[in-house]
Amino acid sequence: MRPYQGAYATRAVLSPEEMAERWRRPEWGVRSQRGATFRWCAVRHSKCVLPRANRMGLVLLGALNHSCRKTGGDMLKQLNIPPVWTLGALVMVVFIAQFDPMPLLPLKAVAGLLIFVGLSLFFWSTYWFKRKSTTIVPRQKPQALIFEGPFKISRNPIYLAFILIVEGAAFWMGSLLALIVPVWLFFFFEKNYVLPEERKMREGLGDAAVDAYFARTGRWLWFL
Repeated sequence: MRPYQGAYATRAVLSPEEMAERWRRPEWGVRSQRGATFRWCAVRHSKCVLPRANRMGLVLLGALNHSCRKTGGDMLKQLNIPPVWTLGALVMVVFIAQFDPMPLLPLKAVAGLLIFVGLSLFFWSTYWFKRKSTTIVPRQKPQALIFEGPFKISRNPIYLAFILIVEGAAFWMGSLLALIVPVWLFFFFEKNYVLPEERKMREGLGDAAVDAYFARTGRWLWFL
């Protein structure tokens, strides 16, 4: 590392190899000061001056790194939706069924009925979301309450539909152990989607209207 002969005589100029090595360290960032680019270590609280020739490349690398992190975070957020979790649950059912030491007699008729009811409930519910012009996106404030159609039976018919589909898949595969998956999905939806959405509902529509809605329809079924 060559000594720096400028105003910062106690600091050092980094060679391209040393700069590349330090760039790979996650705790180092980029900032500019007095026409030079500094690498700031938040852990050691020490600086080192970089040559001006390396300034543009370092800034471009920093912008690329920030863009990749932001894009990755947005992608994960977009994938955190109930249909994706339902698809994952179906994959779990198929996987467990391949190694299930407790096989269940395949009940194709029961499985077909559950899957049919689940799909019908899903499309019926989405129709009413569109008709009432309210959001179907999880964790967002709704514009209106829906009392008609499947919402007479359940406040969360789409989540109920997903659970019925996964349960039907477990019966179709004839796996007793795979029946754990729809039970897990039930509690997962309730904790991560149903309860937060109920809080959003209160924020968007007020406690009085929401309490009347809750008294009219059960969270999962009219009696539950």
